[in-house]
Amino acid sequence: MTPLLTSMSEAALAAALARVSEGVARELSELAERRSKLEGNSLLNLDTDAGDPLWAAVREVHASVKHPGRRVERAGGARVLRRSVA
Repeated sequence: MTPLLTSMSEAALAAALARVSEGVARELSELAERRSKLEGNSLLNLDTDAGDPLWAAVREVHASVKHPGRRVERAGGARVLRRSVA
């Protein structure tokens, strides 16, 4: 252990660890909240306007660009990426 850690009491170490843990938990919570907002606002979110044919076309184009060599098929209402047969 470093001299600083060896000179600290067990209670002081526990308090410092608790402060660090709270800070990390707060940061993780904020990051999760930001990610949730970004995913919720995504134009390409599969749950966004599921019945809108325009958005369905946008999602299909995005999938074909993101996954070249594959096409989107509808199987029982769900969109499934399949490898294209060339």
